[in-house]
Amino acid sequence: MTVKRTMAAFAAAVGLVAAGPVQATTFVTFGSQTDGAAAFDATVAAGGDAVVTIAVPTSFGSTPSLALPGGIVLTRNNGNIIFANGVYSSGNAVTSGGTIDISPADYGNGPEESGVTFAFSTPVNAFGFEVGDWGTCCQPSALYISFDDGAPIRVGLSTSYGDVFETSNSPLVFVGGFDDSGSFSKVSFWGDGFGEYLVIGGTLRTANIDFGTIGDGSTFDEPLFPNAIDPLTNRMTFNTTVVPNVQIVIDPDVAIGYDYTFTLNPLELELEDLGDDLYNFYLMSDLANPLFSFDPSDGPIDLSSYDLSIGGGLFGFRIDGIDPSLLLDPANTLAFKTGLKFEVAGPTTITITQTPLTVFHDPRSNVVPEPATWAMMIGGLALVGASMRRRAATARFA
Repeated sequence: MTVKRTMAAFAAAVGLVAAGPVQATTFVTFGSQTDGAAAFDATVAAGGDAVVTIAVPTSFGSTPSLALPGGIVLTRNNGNIIFANGVYSSGNAVTSGGTIDISPADYGNGPEESGVTFAFSTPVNAFGFEVGDWGTCCQPSALYISFDDGAPIRVGLSTSYGDVFETSNSPLVFVGGFDDSGSFSKVSFWGDGFGEYLVIGGTLRTANIDFGTIGDGSTFDEPLFPNAIDPLTNRMTFNTTVVPNVQIVIDPDVAIGYDYTFTLNPLELELEDLGDDLYNFYLMSDLANPLFSFDPSDGPIDLSSYDLSIGGGLFGFRIDGIDPSLLLDPANTLAFKTGLKFEVAGPTTITITQTPLTVFHDPRSNVVPEPATWAMMIGGLALVGASMRRRAATARFA
């Protein structure tokens, strides 16, 4: 990745909610305590730096400001005293450090006054933290982040109980922000679900990534990074905004194919041409029989005449037929790229997920599975997935 995302483009992509100074950040990660942190760490590694971790203490005296290692100072936005809140736990989810209570309340100056601000003596361009108990009541409830007093960015929205539970069915999430064109000295964070309980802390993460290492989804050379990656399935989640008749390019990790789901019906599909002949297109309602086959070198495919609904308000399809001998590594975020268009009246926020389909292929062998056998092989993945992942690791797969 060598392109810098413009601040205006990013603000539109994540849902800018108020007017204000130009944002510093170009990319926000959001996901479970584990998946969100993994996505943050992977972005930092791709940006050429190592993550610095700082555990929030579980106990300390009441104070107007909390000094943390690395020259970080934590304050309440409303000027109130900070009290140690201890480790947050719910079910199987436990923060990896102490927390601060930021339960939303109206202090006469807007919900942001209930949050906290992290100030950095030495500017950074990557920062992340854990948030607990979000989405348990008081919907609608949104989380917001702001960099260097810029306009707030809505990180996530809960509209019903449990719809954002991310870790072992418990309400614990990880939020991170990046700027690959500069740095920031201040990060503010808050929620607006009046009456709910909300905490922030755990293990803080900071770094300074190289400039120009985050793509914006505008071309196949500049694909959009996932906001979260499931470590068990490699399913990637992208939270972004699409505009009428403008293609976005997302970059899944794949081996021989992948499943898509969407919260909006896509009307056009284009796949990166790897020169490996025909791919198969399936409806999620009939994964045994491909609807049609196509050559990616022929260009975009019109999906407007197909019913892609799969229930639950989602849409989706499967693609397979990628040549296993190409050894596309699901752990490589540059392995395969996909272009999509959506029919929308104006900028619209959507969620996209992709789950790669993998098979073992010995690179020393010239034997490649025939297309007719792929459906059977894919069907067996659920039974031998763990074994395949172990075997595939030796062949740069899974």
